[in-house]
Amino acid sequence: MTDSPADDPYPPTVRGYRGPTPHLHEEALRLRRRGCTVPEIAKRVGVARSTAYQWVRHLPIDLDSEGSGLVGGRTPRR
Repeated sequence: MTDSPADDPYPPTVRGYRGPTPHLHEEALRLRRRGCTVPEIAKRVGVARSTAYQWVRHLPIDLDSEGSGLVGGRTPRR
């Protein structure tokens, strides 16, 4: 018997080449709710920035949060 996509308990955005990663996905969501940026989330969770973005794109960043290193928007380039 082959597995069909309907039998898969994890949506495609939570599955990586290493298999299902729901614990990493939940950690990324928690960090975003605390105000972390996508690059910060990617580094802390250990995934690509594109993966982190896919996981948290539906959550707006909270600039008033303590976890955010941002003040009033993007940090200036040097």
